[in-house]
Order: sequence, then structure tokens, then C-alpha cells
Amino acid sequence: MKFITCTKEYHKKAQELVCMVFSPTMIDKYPFLLSESNMDHMFIAVEDEQVVGVITYFVNDLLLGLVKLKLASIGAVSTHPDFRGRGIASTLLLCAEKKMIEEEIDVIVISGDLHIYKQFGADHLSLLAQFDLPKVQSDTTITSYLDKDLDAYYEFYLQHPFRFERTKEEFKRLSKAVITPDPWESSYFHGIYLNDKLTGYCVLNVRGNATTGMIREFAGDPKSLLDVSGKLMDAHHLKQLHLELVHNDPLVRSFSELGVAHHHQAFESTIKIVDFNRFIDRLQDYFEYVLGDDHDALFIRYYDQKYHFKYKDQEYSPSDFKEASHILFGPYENEDLLQTELGDLLQQLFPLPFVYTSNMNYQ
Repeated sequence: MKFITCTKEYHKKAQELVCMVFSPTMIDKYPFLLSESNMDHMFIAVEDEQVVGVITYFVNDLLLGLVKLKLASIGAVSTHPDFRGRGIASTLLLCAEKKMIEEEIDVIVISGDLHIYKQFGADHLSLLAQFDLPKVQSDTTITSYLDKDLDAYYEFYLQHPFRFERTKEEFKRLSKAVITPDPWESSYFHGIYLNDKLTGYCVLNVRGNATTGMIREFAGDPKSLLDVSGKLMDAHHLKQLHLELVHNDPLVRSFSELGVAHHHQAFESTIKIVDFNRFIDRLQDYFEYVLGDDHDALFIRYYDQKYHFKYKDQEYSPSDFKEASHILFGPYENEDLLQTELGDLLQQLFPLPFVYTSNMNYQ
């Protein structure tokens, strides 16, 4: 068996394996991830000219306020049923990571939380706030995606401080891809209108024949989404409607102020920092913004097999990568540290914001 970067010779076979393992519509749903132009990020296992394993990732620029990161989204991890249990996916993950290190990727997001991903070093970082939207009836209305409104949809998207960076053309392509028919779930792109004025958009996902819907993406006026909840539920025969946001997304406060209850839960995806020290280097402008001239007194580094968090004369140095990652992204519950002056400082800086990884932009 050989493990190689995908070539044109094997690309169609790799796509066919992914479609067999997941869904026949995968190529249309993930036009960037599985495209021929992304073959240098697709790694395959080949035996007797048959593609028996696939892993692929797509590189995104991630904007988190003042911080810009390179993120690799891993998806379509597939092993032929006859070849499972041989460590193929684990080997392909390592092949992909080697390429990511060369590309100076900062963060890896994996769609799922299988045991092999945990062994790879990916973990549930940060938290989601899930809102249970009440059924509200109002004059606000919904439409399906309209090309004439693309500019407005895109402007709403750009208003969010934490997002994948997308061109307008990429945004349009993803808006069409997300509604691709699928045997396991249905997704809908809706514009939201009040008095003939577009006030936002949302992407609704319904799995199977469920009567619960999930807003996978929203941009615009928070009240407009709440006001259109009744029409969304009626149009798609839903009894419940949920909205998920990263717990420190500014929209969490907006919906809370509207009186909508929420609870916290783990991400569906798992996350891994590729190079801890390089990641910290990417955050220097953010540290200076928060701490001002005192940022020179902050020192965060990995060396001597420990993760050192120092500020002036205080230091905390865990040896566990998982603990260090949770300091940066949360959730973090070390009461001994949090009750110190250093802990107070770390709580000013962290957890870092992140993006919602189950929206239409995840490729």
C-alpha cells in the first residue's frame, strides 16, 4: 500500500470513495474541499490501483478581530469498508499534518471527534452557546436565496468580526453549495425581510425527517431572526428551532438581551494548534492591544517540554498540551490558577474568540 498526495490519475477514484462513504452529493456540497484545484491538500492510500483511503483539507484565512490565522479544515476522511482497522486514516492524518507544517498552518479543525482525532491531538476547544428560539409570528418574511441580493448578503457577512475570509464569488458558490440535496439532511438559505427591506440572512439545517431545525449561519439584525422564527418553523414543519453561536460571539449578548435562553455545549468539531510558538507569535498585535506597553512583560512559550505562561514575576508552566490549548481557547477550570494575579491576566486575554465550524463556510 502506498500513501501519496492525490494526482489527476486518482482524483476521480478518491471522489468516488468519499461519495460512497458519506453521500453521493459530496462533490457538490464541498466544491472547494474536493475539487481538482485542491488536490495538493488531498492525501490518499492506494492498493492495487484502488483508492482505499482519503483525507483532504482546505486552507482558509481566519479573521478573529485583530488576529488573522491560517486554518486547515479537514473533512471527507474516508476509508474503504474492506480496509478499515488498518490505521490508514491515522497515517493519512500524519501525511496531511506534514504538509500543514510546511505551509505554516496555525490551527486545524476536524469535522468530528473520533478517537483517531483525539490521538492526533485534536480536542473539543471553546464552547457553543445554543439558543432555543421561541416561535414568534410577525410581519417579517423570508425568501429563498436571490442572486439580486448577493451584494447585501455578502455585506451582512462582512459585518461579523470573527469569520472565514471569503470573496463575494466564493460566498455565492458556498450559498449554492449548502442547499445541495442530500439524502441525510436538508439545508435552506433564506433572506429575511421587513417592509421590503433585507435585514439579514440565515442558513437552516434539518437532519432527516426531524422536527428540530438548526440555524447553521446567521448574519444581520438579531431581532429579525427572532421575528421570523415562526415563519421558518411553519415553512419547514418544525417544532423546535435552535441557533448555535461560539460562546464569546458578540451575537450571544444580543440574543440574550432579547430574552432568548441558551445553554453551553461542546463543539461538534475538534481543534488542534499546529505549532504552539508560531501560534503565539501570531497573537502579538492582540496582546499589545489589550495590555498596551505591559505586553512586553508577557511571555508565553513552549520549551523544555512545558508550556510557559509568564507575566512579570509570576509563572505557570503546565506540561500538558491539552491544558495549554484550553487556556487559549477554553473551557478552562483550574481554580488554583484562575484565583491568582496571573490567572486574572490570562482571563483578560483568553479564551480567544473562534468561528462557528458547522456553517456553510466550513470546507
